[in-house]
Amino acid sequence: MGAPANLRSSRYAGALLAGALGLGMGCAGGGGAAGLAEESTTSTELDGAADDTVAAGGDSTDDDSRDDDSSAFRAEGTVTYQGFESGVSGVVADAEHYSLRYESRGDESSGSQGTVTEQVRLGTRLLVRSVFAGESVDEVLWFEVDADLVSALGYLAALSAGEAPASDDIGGADLVGDALVELLFTAPELLVDLDSLEPDAAADIDPELPDAMVEALDQLRVAEPSVELTVELEGGRLMRAEMRVSSPGTVYEVEVDYTDHGEVETNDVVAPPSSEIDATPWADEERLAAFAETDLVAPTAPAGLVLVGAHVLSAPATVEGCPQVQLDYGSAPDSEATGDRFLTVFVLSKPCANGADPSPFEETLGGFPSRRGGYEVLVGSTVVQLAPSDALVAELDAIAATLAPTTADALVATVVPWG
Repeated sequence: MGAPANLRSSRYAGALLAGALGLGMGCAGGGGAAGLAEESTTSTELDGAADDTVAAGGDSTDDDSRDDDSSAFRAEGTVTYQGFESGVSGVVADAEHYSLRYESRGDESSGSQGTVTEQVRLGTRLLVRSVFAGESVDEVLWFEVDADLVSALGYLAALSAGEAPASDDIGGADLVGDALVELLFTAPELLVDLDSLEPDAAADIDPELPDAMVEALDQLRVAEPSVELTVELEGGRLMRAEMRVSSPGTVYEVEVDYTDHGEVETNDVVAPPSSEIDATPWADEERLAAFAETDLVAPTAPAGLVLVGAHVLSAPATVEGCPQVQLDYGSAPDSEATGDRFLTVFVLSKPCANGADPSPFEETLGGFPSRRGGYEVLVGSTVVQLAPSDALVAELDAIAATLAPTTADALVATVVPWG
C-alpha cells in the first residue's frame, strides 16, 4: 500500500510530530534531509526520558493505571510555529501510551495546505495516518514505525549521534522545539515540577531541559533556546500550560489545557485493527499500477543510495494541483550513512507541469531538454522534477542521464523496505 501522502517519505520525515504539525526539525520543504536514525544508546536515553515515571512496553492491553495521575489526562491546545497554527487534542495514559490528533490549519497566502494527522503510541509502537484538509482520515490506512526512532526526542538523539544531518546555522529552538512540544503534550511532568509549586499556583517557571537534551545540544555546539513557561494548577494538578520556545529566527508558541486527570488508563489507548494497518507503507502498489497521468520514468539510484519510497500523490498534495508519482532515494535502512545524500523525484505529465510553469524546456541536462536550472527534465511527454540534497547537486547531470521508462511493478520490486 503506502504511507499517507503528507507523511509519505516517513523514513526521512524526521520527527512525526513535526511532520504532523508542519513544524521544524528538518521536516520543512519535504523533510527529505531529516533521516531516521538506527537505534542507539543516545536515542534510547532521549526518547525514553519518561522512563523515570513509566516502564517501557509494547502493546498495552493490561490494566495498570498509575497511582500518580499527573501523567494521565486529556489534552487540548494549539501550537504556533513561525505563524502557522495547529490544533492538538487527545488522551494520554502516560508518556508512552497516548492517542493524539493534529489539525494543521494551513495558510492560503503561502500556498501551504492544512492536514489532519492521528497518532497512537503503544510503548515502542507508533501508528500514524494522515490526510490533507478536506479528505477523510478514516479512509486511509495506518502505518507503523518504531516510536523510539521517529519521535522528536529520538530525532534529536540521532542528530547528536551524527546519524542525521543538521544545518550549520540551525538554532536551538529548531533542534529542541518539537521535542519540548512533544513533552508538554505527553509528559509535562518532565518540564513542570508540581511538588515545588503551591497546589493552586499560577506561576511563571524557568524549566530545566532534560539532561539528555542538554547533552545533545552541547554535542552539536548549539546554544540552548529561550524557554518561557507559564502554568496554572488546581488542587496540585496541572490544568493549563503556555510555553514559548525561541532562538534567533525561530519561535514556537504552545497552549495546552489538561482535564480528566487520572481518568485515562493504558488500556484506553488501543491499536487499530490489523486490517487497517498498511503492511507495506513504503510503496503504493495499487495506486502506482493504476497511475495513468503519464508514462512512468525513473533514474538509476545514485551511488550509495536505494529507492526507499514510491508513492502516488493526490492532486491536493502537489504544488501543481494534479496527481503525480514521488520517488525517494536514500541510504539503505541498514546503512550507517549520515543521511546527507538523498534524492526526491516527482513524475508528472507535461500538461500538469506547464499549468504551473509554461516556460519552454530550452536547457539541457543529461541529454534531455530541461528548464529551471536543470531541476525539471522532459523525457518524452513526462516531466521529471529532481530534488537532490546539497551533496548530490554536482551529480545532477549524471543522474538525469540515467532517466528511463519504467513500470509500476519494477518500481515496487526495487523499493527497499524500511519497516
